[in-house]
Amino acid sequence: MLHKIQKKIPTINRDYVEWHRGRMEYGLWLIKLGTKEIYQSVDAAREHLSDFLLKPYQRQRHVSIFICGFCQRPCPLMTITALNSFMLRLNC
Repeated sequence: MLHKIQKKIPTINRDYVEWHRGRMEYGLWLIKLGTKEIYQSVDAAREHLSDFLLKPYQRQRHVSIFICGFCQRPCPLMTITALNSFMLRLNC
């Protein structure tokens, strides 16, 4: 599938200061993937896609559920109730 894409924009492995503006904490809801079988599947996918991934590609194995964005001080914790309320407003 990737070989059929005609226009490619490479990602540069650098610190995107203009994006994060010195903010270091980014909040999201995620599910950690932690079984041996899932690790093996993810590692196999990484190997298969290695020509297209940044090197070194060292990301935590997870599934993103909800992106909260950059935290402000103090960094508020979103409760399950608040997340449910927000998702209902989005019709999710």
